[in-house]
Amino acid sequence: MIGDVIFGDPGDPDTGIPNEVDFAAGLPLQTTLFEKAIFSQVANGATNPEDASTDTFTGIALYNPNSNSAQITVRVFDREGVLVGEKSLSLSENQRTSQLIEDLIPETADLIGGHFVVESTRPIVGQALFGNNALQFLSAIPPSIVE
Repeated sequence: MIGDVIFGDPGDPDTGIPNEVDFAAGLPLQTTLFEKAIFSQVANGATNPEDASTDTFTGIALYNPNSNSAQITVRVFDREGVLVGEKSLSLSENQRTSQLIEDLIPETADLIGGHFVVESTRPIVGQALFGNNALQFLSAIPPSIVE
């Protein structure tokens, strides 16, 4: 199987015709599962506090394709490598989740710069995104697989 995952604007919501896509990001389908991966970007909050359109967000999507539950830990680090916060969660067999990092780990709400690490007891799939609230840009973040 080959393909990709596209995130973004579906086009004109009234007609469903994708004639004007305002923003999109894509990643190839993952062919390698991981038990530990690093995601290279965290951008949560305003890059210019006087302009709300500069508010940024980082999101993560995780999927457990296994027939058993996976215990997962997400750790977020600032640009100096200092741990900002962490969250443990469980994904049942064939379950997925997608969340904003700041909802998952509230301590990251105003973190601009840094990275996060995902560790799992079973091989999983993971992808991340970051963009701004005005939806002027959206970028896909592939995992850097460690294990």
